[in-house]
Amino acid sequence: MEPKLFDFKKLGILVLGFFLVAFSFFVLAGKGFASIKKLYDDLKNENQEIRILKENVETLKKIDLAIINKSDDVFIELPNSSFVPFVISNVKTESLDKILIDNLRSEPLNMGETIHGISLAYEGHVDKLDNIITFAESVQKYSPITAFPSIEMNEIDGKYNVNFKVATFWSDLPTELPHIDVTVNGLTDEETKLLNEISNYKKPAKSDLNPQNPVDRPNPFI
Repeated sequence: MEPKLFDFKKLGILVLGFFLVAFSFFVLAGKGFASIKKLYDDLKNENQEIRILKENVETLKKIDLAIINKSDDVFIELPNSSFVPFVISNVKTESLDKILIDNLRSEPLNMGETIHGISLAYEGHVDKLDNIITFAESVQKYSPITAFPSIEMNEIDGKYNVNFKVATFWSDLPTELPHIDVTVNGLTDEETKLLNEISNYKKPAKSDLNPQNPVDRPNPFI
C-alpha cells in the first residue's frame, strides 16, 4: 500500500481563498468605516451650524428696535449710488449769505473696486474768514458722507478768493450673505455711538410730487 501524499494543490487553493476573504473583509470594512466617519462628521457639522444659527437668532432678538430703525440712516450716509445732486444742493444751500460761488468742476476719485467717490471743485469769494469755516462745518453735517479734501484761500483787498473741494462717496451693496456658520455679534459701544451720530445728520431734501389729473393734449410733445 502506497503512502498517501499531502495534496498541496488543495492547500494552496484554501490559503488563497482565505487571503481573498480576508482582503475583501478589510477593504469593505475600511470603506464602511470611512462612510460611518463621514456621516458622523457631517452630523457633527450640522449640529454645529444649528447651534450657531440659534445663537445668531438670539443675538438678533436682543438688538434694540431703535437701532434697527436707524439702518436707513446708514444707507443714506453711504448709499449704493451717487448722491452728487444732493451734495451740490447742500453746498448751494449752506453757501447762501456765506460764500459767493462762481464755478464748479467735478472729477472722479479712485477709491477701489467697491468704494466710489467724486470730487466737486468750487471757486468762490468770501468776505469773512469765519464764513468759510462755518460753511464747511455746516455742509459736513449732511448725509451722505461729505468731506473737504482741500481749502485754499487768497486774500485780495480784504476779501478772500476761495478754492475748495467737496468729496462724496458711495459703495456697492454686498452681493452675498455670510455663511450660516458665521457668528453674528451685536454692535459694540463704539459702533452704537457712531450709528447715533449718523442718525443726527441732516438728510437730503425730498420732493413731494402731487398727482395731476390727465389733460387733453392734441400734441403730446408740447
